[in-house]
Amino acid sequence: MDFILGSFVDQFILDLSPIELDMLESIIEEDDSNLFKWFTGIEKVPEHLCTPIFKKICDYYSINLNHKNILGSLQ
Repeated sequence: MDFILGSFVDQFILDLSPIELDMLESIIEEDDSNLFKWFTGIEKVPEHLCTPIFKKICDYYSINLNHKNILGSLQ
């Protein structure tokens, strides 16, 4: 998922708070195949990743968060 997360990190890494960095680290630690499913809406994003930073990544790439109701608690 470097092609998704890499560009986002390059753009925002210096502006992220310590809490946001922890959230980002949690996302980066996930398996790439799961990240692909979540970012494409194939599967719902797990509750522990429904964070403001996940939404910020989706916003950065204009990923439709309402697609298949993938982000439940962030809507």
